[in-house]
Amino acid sequence: SRLLEEVLLLLFCLHSDVAGVTCDELKEALQSAMSDLDSSKGRVDTVEQEKASLQTLLLSSQEKVNDLSEELETTSRQFEEMQEELNMRIHNLESENKTVCFKQKKNPAT
Repeated sequence: SRLLEEVLLLLFCLHSDVAGVTCDELKEALQSAMSDLDSSKGRVDTVEQEKASLQTLLLSSQEKVNDLSEELETTSRQFEEMQEELNMRIHNLESENKTVCFKQKKNPAT
């Protein structure tokens, strides 16, 4: 907005032919405004670069989260399968134990 104010002031000065304003002063004001504009462009470029960098980082982070989610899902499935297998082994061992106990009660000599 400062730049706009300076440009409008210059236009007003040129259009109104205000006394006491020299051409050099107008040039200086215009150069100052242009310098401010260049500086602003530089800051915008920097912000755009930072934005692009952050977007890249966000995308990379999202990919890592997706990979970790898939890995977690696979690990959870494997855990469930192992848990089922262990439950079956426990059940089989309990059945075998009952059979051995029953045989020992029936035939205590063995």
